[in-house]
Amino acid sequence: MTPEMRAEPATASSRSLGGIRRGLGTPDAGSRGRHRRRGSRAAYAYVLAAFAYLVVFVLYPIGKAIWISLTSTDLLSPTKNEYIGLKNYQSLLDGGILQHTLWLTVIFVAAVSVLSMVVGVGAALLVETLVTGKATARTLLALPWTIPSVVIALLFDLILDQRIGVVNQILQLGNLPPINWLTDDTVAMVSVIGVTVWNLFPFVMLVTMAALATVPGELSESASVDGAGRWAMARHITLPYILPTLQIVSLFLIIWAFQQFQILWIMTQGGPINGTDVVSIELYRTAFLFNDLGRASAIGVVAMIPALLITLFYFRVAKPMVTR
Repeated sequence: MTPEMRAEPATASSRSLGGIRRGLGTPDAGSRGRHRRRGSRAAYAYVLAAFAYLVVFVLYPIGKAIWISLTSTDLLSPTKNEYIGLKNYQSLLDGGILQHTLWLTVIFVAAVSVLSMVVGVGAALLVETLVTGKATARTLLALPWTIPSVVIALLFDLILDQRIGVVNQILQLGNLPPINWLTDDTVAMVSVIGVTVWNLFPFVMLVTMAALATVPGELSESASVDGAGRWAMARHITLPYILPTLQIVSLFLIIWAFQQFQILWIMTQGGPINGTDVVSIELYRTAFLFNDLGRASAIGVVAMIPALLITLFYFRVAKPMVTR
């Protein structure tokens, strides 16, 4: 048999195998290329949609706010604005109000974030240790998160009222003097911080409980067999697993604390004696009570800087710590 005759059956079998593959729907190079191009177009479309959202809802409002902060725009006539440069920022620095407001904001944000994390994580660990009634305890502790902030502010405004509040009535039953919960500048800040923590800690608790559910039980059992105590297991097993989640939650808490307005405004309106005059309150008062959009935009731009620094700190420092 000649080589040509031996090659002919192989060629025929190859053609038959190719026909079978085409019949079974095996994609050839052309179809794979079309699929790849279609996937690339879809990827570009998703990226373009995300970029359009970023431009329309983030970059444009920020740019608009920066421009308005350089003008003397009035709320009643927003189209009649005059470029005045950095005069709005200069007035904030000269009056001393901005420094006071930023300092109160730092105190409020730090206290709310830290206390919400501590109370939320503690509540999650406490619920996880329960043998019976775990679902009931979780539901009751999560209730503050489901109540709107406006309702919470109105409720605690009555509870902490100096004359008719339930808290002061309980103190009087114990022969203790009433406390000016909302009319003393220092105590008022403590009060709004406590109410805000009461509103936010259930979120931390629920997320922490979800993170605890991902911790492998085999590791805890092995550590317990090796004689490890609860503190050692929490430090070397539980905490490393839930630490990335806690870091993301802490970033959310900081952003939410910066944006808090309803509770502060309804309970104190920034008082007494500007004792709770955080950035959100000062911005609202300047824009909608004094009708000065230019100065209010300057306050917002200045307040945006700490938030950006905190976010950059998270992505540059906290995230590498998680990936190691």
